[in-house]
Amino acid sequence: KRDESWVTPEGRRLFGWSESEPVTLERFIQTLHPDDREPTRQAVLQSVQSGNDYVAEYRVVLSGGAIRWIATRGRIDSDGNGRPLRLRGVSLDITERKTADEALEKQRAFLRQVIDINPNFIFAKDREGRFTLVNQAVADAYGTTVGGLIGKTDADFNPNPEEVEFFHRMDLEVIDTLKERFIPEEHLTDAHGEVRWLQTVKRPIIDKDGSANQNLGACTDITLRKNGGAEIQRH
Repeated sequence: KRDESWVTPEGRRLFGWSESEPVTLERFIQTLHPDDREPTRQAVLQSVQSGNDYVAEYRVVLSGGAIRWIATRGRIDSDGNGRPLRLRGVSLDITERKTADEALEKQRAFLRQVIDINPNFIFAKDREGRFTLVNQAVADAYGTTVGGLIGKTDADFNPNPEEVEFFHRMDLEVIDTLKERFIPEEHLTDAHGEVRWLQTVKRPIIDKDGSANQNLGACTDITLRKNGGAEIQRH
């Protein structure tokens, strides 16, 4: 019976095992969701072979088909020669947390689609001018990806130092004064070297203590209107 395990009554209920059912490694593995079986098996074996703690999160499929998320942490007991004797551990039901995490991830994915479908520029920057949020329109203008902009500044993509300095000065003004700023016209040099005229609103992102370390911005591209007005004035 070297492969059998001792499991508390609460643990048996957690995994859906009867009180008299022998619990082996294979029985444990068969209880898991098919996608989690091999990774969990390898994690257990690696822990036994290395003597390191065993930490894993996996899904258990109950007899009625319901799925339960479990988090387990275990430790290897060794004999005097360093050979593994047993794996002791505790398991917790984290289904509620996982369900909340999945719902939050779906919400984030939905909000990402919402801001990316917007043709206007939407962004947030911290006090150092680093982007903490951008939509696809900003990334397209700078010839990069959304992920490629996060943590970077305008100076990393914009060849016009005067524009970069102006953007940062307006950002800091909004952050320091805690007041929204409307900028009727400003220009940005994009990845193709073309100048785009923007109408911008910037608003401080207020923390719980009443201070701000970021600002949120939204820009409407008014290049066509600006160029059209100049053309009319020229005629």
